[in-house]
Amino acid sequence: MSIQRYPLTLSFKGERDYIQGPDIFDAVIQALCAGAETTRVAQIDVAFHRLARHAVELINDDQGSAMDPVAICQYSIDGVRRQAFVVETGTEIVERHPYPEEDIIERMSIDTDQRTCALDIDLPFTDMELWVSMTKALHKALFPELNGKWLFVRARFEHYAPDAKGFRTLAFKSNFNNKLTRCEAMRDGVKVGEIYFSIV
Repeated sequence: MSIQRYPLTLSFKGERDYIQGPDIFDAVIQALCAGAETTRVAQIDVAFHRLARHAVELINDDQGSAMDPVAICQYSIDGVRRQAFVVETGTEIVERHPYPEEDIIERMSIDTDQRTCALDIDLPFTDMELWVSMTKALHKALFPELNGKWLFVRARFEHYAPDAKGFRTLAFKSNFNNKLTRCEAMRDGVKVGEIYFSIV
């Protein structure tokens, strides 16, 4: 397969000085699905290696590798495993938009004993925005004593649709020395993916 490049037009949100991970994830999936049926893109695994403070693009390259990538994306189409890289272009980002994340957090319920949280209402955010906001809120509730910033570092989903709806439950499953965590994302009681966070 020839190398293809897809500019990802993204902006800063709220007071962040970096591109939000869910925005990159959603843009990557949109680019990968260009010219293909969404349902054909499966076994999605996007791992973030660093923050992006400049404009980014997706390089679809099965054989090579990118220098200092923002994220590495593994995925399958029709059973064929492929990879792509998110890299910075060096172009400054000039647009910024508000991000009322509190609208998500206010409508969540958190059970610290069971290490779960739930959201039973559909809100005007993408599926990944909801999962990541839920995960961050759950981590803050479970680890109030830890100093640092919790960051979204990986998502693994069999299939993904940004407009997916349903009753969401997130369950905290693994903690690797308070440096990396894994949560399971469930929609209507069925596991749909995994979210990983790290603290810096």
